[in-house]
Amino acid sequence: MALTDSQMEDVSDADAGGASASVSGSGFGGPSIGVIKSGRQYLHESTIRRKLAKLETDLSRDEAARLQGVQLIDDVRNVLQLPIITYIAACGYYHRFRLEIDPKTYQWHDAALACLFVACKSEDTLKKSRDILCANHNIKNPDRITAPDDKGSKMLIGLERQVIETLRFDFQVRNPFKILAKIIKAVLGSDEKGSDFFVEAFKVGTDMYKTFAPLKHNTFTCAFTAAKLTALMTGLYKDTFAALDPTEYYTREEWVAEVMLDVLDLYTDHYRSTVLGQEINPQAFIDVKIKVNQQMESARIPRYQNFCSECERAGFPSPSSTDLGTSPASPAGTNSTLKRGSKGVEGTYRFLFDADERS
Repeated sequence: MALTDSQMEDVSDADAGGASASVSGSGFGGPSIGVIKSGRQYLHESTIRRKLAKLETDLSRDEAARLQGVQLIDDVRNVLQLPIITYIAACGYYHRFRLEIDPKTYQWHDAALACLFVACKSEDTLKKSRDILCANHNIKNPDRITAPDDKGSKMLIGLERQVIETLRFDFQVRNPFKILAKIIKAVLGSDEKGSDFFVEAFKVGTDMYKTFAPLKHNTFTCAFTAAKLTALMTGLYKDTFAALDPTEYYTREEWVAEVMLDVLDLYTDHYRSTVLGQEINPQAFIDVKIKVNQQMESARIPRYQNFCSECERAGFPSPSSTDLGTSPASPAGTNSTLKRGSKGVEGTYRFLFDADERS
């Protein structure tokens, strides 16, 4: 019986060869059956940090690449007039891709465009690779507008395969905006005040995808947090949303608090890179963050849920004090084709949607 990579918690691809060797054959001395891979819908904070540590990623450079990549996805999406679900999918794919693949082997903007290309296919908002590359070129060079051509398409298609394998062929996308609309309608109604509040909450929800919060929590938690955080930061119906019981919306107070602080960290540190941050005084974000921290301390809620205490004692990589806000190092040349491991070392990859179906 082969072990899946979900069972071998956070085993890197570099270690997959050892894993496949340990499960070689069917117990009768046969050839290796390879490595079975299955997708994971959610990742804990400690899992994310371990993945970054294994990649020896500088956290400040990783954060810069994460923000710039998501912003590029959003810019190209707006030019191509793609729906929000495609943006959600592309951001999720981009975050997962960067947690698995060494950032030295590709350029962050190529990875962002490749993830948007895959998201267009998975969400049935088909755009050709040349359309995406053309939109990206026109954004960077507004004085030299060009028509779509096939230049660079091979690079994008090459990265597409890596993105799909990183996702384990699991293209499920969770859309919190539908739930967000229902929460606001239930609380404020469907009249003008509900519509106006949803516009602001939509901005918070969009900014949320510049963090890892959607990888850690479900749609109910993300939607409820977006509504509650919008009320706190804008002052609109603050008491109304503060009185809501999270359990009635299939979430918990500690989950909401973790997502809140993830988003508030984004607003306090990088408010210029957010939609809502350009409209609100930065001091408002600091005040709300202090208030949320005080509430968590009084309720004795830990900063992160399901956090690995052993990992915390061992230590995680800390952000570098240099190169803040710079883009990550790019390899020489413009080709972002990733090299696979030596043939026969890792064995055959087998992808399963349900880990319990392995045999």
